[in-house]
Amino acid sequence: MEFTGFENCGNSPKNTLLAEWERALALGDEAAMRAVLTADVALENGARTTTGIEEVMAELARLRGDLTHAHLDMAVTHGREGAAGGSWTRGSATSHVAHLFRFASAKGTALNWIRVVHG
Repeated sequence: MEFTGFENCGNSPKNTLLAEWERALALGDEAAMRAVLTADVALENGARTTTGIEEVMAELARLRGDLTHAHLDMAVTHGREGAAGGSWTRGSATSHVAHLFRFASAKGTALNWIRVVHG
């Protein structure tokens, strides 16, 4: 599994948190993902909403599947909200991905809501 595009988000701690979370998701680093999710985190994927850290982690593992390459184009935040986007590749098929986030507080050290958009 290869992850690219994590060159420089260093001037904003919240942007960096999202970029590092995207990298952890792509690489399947559960400890790094769990470290920034609240216990009551909610994940929206289409019409389906999953809540609770264990259920969300299982859904994220399912979404990640047999990912072979992930590229991060951007990670941006404003206040308690943020977004990250790029592409995921499985075999020879590449699709665009976007993840929307809400931080548990304006401090931006934990995520409590994620919306997944994969095309």
